[in-house]
Amino acid sequence: MRRSLQHSGGFSLIELMVSVLIMAIGVLGVLTLQGTSLRGSNGAYFKTQATFIAGDIISRMIANPAAVQSGAYASVDSASPPADPACITTGCTSVQLADQDIREWSQYFTNVLGTANYRATIPGASGTVVATGDVHEVTINWSEVTENGATNQSLTVQTSL
Repeated sequence: MRRSLQHSGGFSLIELMVSVLIMAIGVLGVLTLQGTSLRGSNGAYFKTQATFIAGDIISRMIANPAAVQSGAYASVDSASPPADPACITTGCTSVQLADQDIREWSQYFTNVLGTANYRATIPGASGTVVATGDVHEVTINWSEVTENGATNQSLTVQTSL
């Protein structure tokens, strides 16, 4: 038997560079997938929080039908909450309770109480309630970069009270 004169002793430089290139493409793909997943879960979190916040003000309105009928919830903007009615311990009228509800609801968006470690539930978000007749429309707006590049997001809930 004759042995080959050529001796195979390992990888050539070209083979090594090709394998490094393939590994780099794979790692880049995994990192892209991780970023997309993180962006998607962050968006889902914001939508869940917006749904919770909209449900909160609707629940408060259902619990205070006299203030709804008087129009106390007809035009609400989280950026300009009412002053503290200071009636919780002494007893509130329906309109005062509506002011307290709106003030507490606005805390999801702005630092109403001026606390040192305040964090908004959805950073940079705002909320409004607009009534047209018996239909109240609650809108939560926030900024978020989505997969298609959109930045402004909103959730609108309509309810008849």
